[in-house]
Amino acid sequence: ERADEEAAAAEAYHDFQEYLRQHPYDQMYQEYQSQQLLIQKIVNDYENSFEGHTIQKMAFVHAVTLMEALIGDMIKALAIKHSHIMRKLSLCVEDSSSKKKFSIREILEQPGGVDGIVLEILSRLSFHNLDSVRRILEGVFPETMQGLDYSEVRPVIERRHDFVHRNGKNTKGEDVVMTSEILRKDMRIVHGFAFQVYDRIHDAMNPPAEKRNDDKF
Repeated sequence: ERADEEAAAAEAYHDFQEYLRQHPYDQMYQEYQSQQLLIQKIVNDYENSFEGHTIQKMAFVHAVTLMEALIGDMIKALAIKHSHIMRKLSLCVEDSSSKKKFSIREILEQPGGVDGIVLEILSRLSFHNLDSVRRILEGVFPETMQGLDYSEVRPVIERRHDFVHRNGKNTKGEDVVMTSEILRKDMRIVHGFAFQVYDRIHDAMNPPAEKRNDDKF
């Protein structure tokens, strides 16, 4: 039975690796854009309907969730393909809930070894926790992520938390207002932040020729 569980875990990790290898970070961003456009279309289609307000709240939550997932998936995809990214990631992710130390046996038994442990920890991290996001982005891409502005997206993510965990109420028990105008503004903020992260990752992965010393050849 243990052998079957280990085989199943190894197969799942292999499938996960293949998915990430077949979906480069730039393709992930393009797919993200398509999904956000679809959300906007649905919001527009139902804006004046009886279900419109409920659709707005659902669209808001989904739009923020897509942005959070995009950031995590882009980092994972790059770490799978580039050993130097994986090394930087391993130095900045932290299993903050347990701070567990792994034995050699546990590392050997983990599908993917150390890399598998790093990706598992990353998968458990909350990407709506901007402090975690900032630590990882600046740890993996220190040259390009410095100065990234989190101020606008932070309250948007906090509102998502109100809808997901308190049925649209804040910590004081007050209803969180959602209108089509607020939704469109929040979606612009989410899209803008996602683009900033993608653009800075792109700059990190495609440095100017002089930084690569290509001008010497």
